[in-house]
Amino acid sequence: MIGRYRLVHALGWLTALLLLALLPLLAAWWQAPPVRERLIEFGVSLGLIGLGLFLVQALTSGRLTWVAANYGTDNLAHFHRHLGLFAVLFVLARPLLLMIARPEWTSYLDPRVDWMRATSLWTLLLALLMIIISSQWRSKLGLSYEHWRALHGLLAVIIIVLGSGHALMVDHYLTALWQKALLVVMAAAGAGLVAWTRLVRPWLLRRRPWQVESVRPERGGARTVVLTPIGHQGLRFLPGQFAWFSFGDSPFTLQQHPFSLAGSTSSGQICFTADEVGDFTASLKHLEKGDPAWVEGPFGAFIPDPDPDTALLLVAGGIGVTPFASLLRSFRDRGLSHRVLLVYANPSPDQAALAEELEELCTNESRELVHVLEHPPFGWQGATGQIDRGLLQRCLDRLSDHNGPLQVMTCGPEPMMDIVEVAMREQGISWQRIYAERFEIV
Repeated sequence: MIGRYRLVHALGWLTALLLLALLPLLAAWWQAPPVRERLIEFGVSLGLIGLGLFLVQALTSGRLTWVAANYGTDNLAHFHRHLGLFAVLFVLARPLLLMIARPEWTSYLDPRVDWMRATSLWTLLLALLMIIISSQWRSKLGLSYEHWRALHGLLAVIIIVLGSGHALMVDHYLTALWQKALLVVMAAAGAGLVAWTRLVRPWLLRRRPWQVESVRPERGGARTVVLTPIGHQGLRFLPGQFAWFSFGDSPFTLQQHPFSLAGSTSSGQICFTADEVGDFTASLKHLEKGDPAWVEGPFGAFIPDPDPDTALLLVAGGIGVTPFASLLRSFRDRGLSHRVLLVYANPSPDQAALAEELEELCTNESRELVHVLEHPPFGWQGATGQIDRGLLQRCLDRLSDHNGPLQVMTCGPEPMMDIVEVAMREQGISWQRIYAERFEIV
């Protein structure tokens, strides 16, 4: 197992991250000037902490596989949002507290006094407000993910450059050459990581092109896109992971979206299955055999325990079944003997994507598929309604004859996953054995 829930690793990484974020403040304290009013010192300290948090934000973006592999992209996305919120609040608190302590310092924002200084400060303040507003209320603002991502990267670089430049130009707390060099290195590293994910990685993808092999319709209007590698060995991934996909002649595009890898890990090809829920997924039906494609990944730690003694309770809602399709296909091709119980919820049978193949994959004694239909057809003998505690308890009872450990994995609508997580905890299952893939990164 990748170790997504290893507490020691998580605490070690968090400690290292916070120490990096505190470096600007620690450097200022190491060779500090005479102490001024407490409110001023407090405001400056908050500003330096906020700046440090911004400088390390690129590490928590979820696009660095050596970080995301251990903690999960969903976890990092939540952490990134909250860390960014604290960074913005800390940086904004600095000028507010300083101007309360010294009202005459409001002149720093007056372009008539110093046009360049005032312009840079207003630009920094507006960038801070824009990055938090666009991130917290993107959907309400009608901002597409593609345009938000481009704007987010641009604002991040502006904040890093102007924030670091302001700290250096003030020349009060960071006066020594080594202090200035430290801040420049951190700023360059932060901006460099943003450039790496937005510019360098797409450039590197040109060496690993893919092409569309086929596009086939599935139940409920979903489509499965199969890709073939061109001139390379393909993608090594684990069942449950995902990748970012784009189509067109160049990997430099705003239209890049994440999908779970739905195929077998033993296949040279890769595939994903997606519902038609937006412009990007609606365009998939127009893809033709031979169209160029680009794949960045794999990402994610939503993977099963490889120990064959581990039983797996998989709970899927709608298109959230795709990572479990990869798992079952991979287990079949690799001859793995995990005990698997898949609970698959849909509004009706004609909306259950991949249902026929999943039924074929769950025909032996160690695999079981339980369909749950909200609107069942006449004569339906299976489970009905929605996934609830009672149904989950019956599923656990079916696995009670298994003597090994249990891992619970769930993917689908948020309310369903909330029910699964709470119900499993109520049954005494450790949170370390409950995996949820929420895909809240777009």
